[in-house]
Amino acid sequence: MSKLKNREKNTSSHTELKKAYMPIYPMIQTPQKGNGSSALRSRSIPISTPRPVKLKEFKLQTNFAVKAHNLDGWKISKGVSKNANVFLIMGDYPDLRQALIERGWVENTDKNSLVFNLVWARSAKVPSKLQEDQIINHFPRNFELSCKWNFCENIKKIKKLYDVDYNTFFPRCYRMIGKDYEEFCDMFKTYKALSILKSYSSLKGGCYEKVMTALNVVKRWMHFIEKNIKVDYDRSLNLIHSNEWKILNSNNAHEVVNEFQKYNTGKISTQPNSLSQLVDETLEKLSDLDPQMDVCGNKNVWIVKPGSKSRGRDIMVFSNIEEIKSYTQNSQKWVVQKYIENPLLIQNKKFDIRQWILVTNSEPVTIWIYSSSYLRFSVENYDVGNLSNKFSHLTNNSISKYSKKFGASENGCMWHTSQLIDYIRERYNKDYWRESILPKIKDIVKWSVLSAGYLGRKNCIELFGYDFMIDNALKPWLIEINSSPALDYSTVISI
Repeated sequence: MSKLKNREKNTSSHTELKKAYMPIYPMIQTPQKGNGSSALRSRSIPISTPRPVKLKEFKLQTNFAVKAHNLDGWKISKGVSKNANVFLIMGDYPDLRQALIERGWVENTDKNSLVFNLVWARSAKVPSKLQEDQIINHFPRNFELSCKWNFCENIKKIKKLYDVDYNTFFPRCYRMIGKDYEEFCDMFKTYKALSILKSYSSLKGGCYEKVMTALNVVKRWMHFIEKNIKVDYDRSLNLIHSNEWKILNSNNAHEVVNEFQKYNTGKISTQPNSLSQLVDETLEKLSDLDPQMDVCGNKNVWIVKPGSKSRGRDIMVFSNIEEIKSYTQNSQKWVVQKYIENPLLIQNKKFDIRQWILVTNSEPVTIWIYSSSYLRFSVENYDVGNLSNKFSHLTNNSISKYSKKFGASENGCMWHTSQLIDYIRERYNKDYWRESILPKIKDIVKWSVLSAGYLGRKNCIELFGYDFMIDNALKPWLIEINSSPALDYSTVISI
């Protein structure tokens, strides 16, 4: 199975490009030239300006004036036609090489040469010696999207710039440093309270003192949301107090009761016979205030990722804050993200969706989405009770291949999108993929690219690998964005 179904050939015209990619709609609007300084334009791309993006032809067949004497001299020495375009590939990209050759391009195999019209490199760094008209498959600032450490902060800017709430499509994410670290600790403890309420609601039972404390915390959180109150750690304005956390985090029943009575003596408490109704009403109200309420389950699980690594390296899943602190105490840049505890499962396995995105211009922003995508399944059944089993929680092929069960998995733990579409239609009797999931994915792609601001340099293109998850309400969530995604074949059978 190839990662890309029906690999359309690389195109040299707008018409051919549309066979493989679709433009992102609605059109992204960008400022007209002359409106404000270049510094302002590079910081962000407002959507309030009237001129929409015009889809540009993606031309690779143009002759370039790149050190013409060197390029012409190279062609003469190699017996190459004067009108031929020259490409250089750094890495193993057989399909790309074949597609360019079929279009009459000529390969320069000298990896150290600067003689080319187009270079396709795995490294996301843009060489400083490139001439203005040479094309490279990376933007200088692509790391603003593909580096988890940077993207974690950039995506939060779109609320102010475009009035779009990232919480509706990107699970809460924090850098383990400074105020972000404090905010994560506060939110972890608040979600602990929420998980206790959810567990009590589903089981209709639990420790009264813990449930009452969790109610107080969640109600305070809802008040902060409704009144738009900002947490201020310098003034000790937290979502959760130390005595409350001691109660919620303790497994000692005697300690919990004593601590609860210590801080609640003389206060009016809810009677146990009315507690269940109050919990359900609180959860229902919170679902209207917090778009990520359903992402939190009964376990309060979080996923820890290195800020600049890929392919699942060093990723771990935890439900204990002390374990998270211990795991992230070294100098490596870490991000901690809320784990989606309500994933859509197929045959008891979780999956993510790899969607190819092609950006062909940074100003004006021009984005294309590949017309098909594919699913990557976990090797083993989803089990939120066993967080140490990576094969149950991670879907990266580079992780799954080490499982003893990988060889026995059907289709190499992968599906094509068409199989997902058929599955959803058969199960829900409706084509939710085309009606709601894909349109939402397009919006997420658009806002994520805009959050990075100006990507830099004309004559750059970039293929990004977007990873999405679908929850059990068929809502898509952006997990991460990959630059220089692997294009090698992952399965034996081509589809």
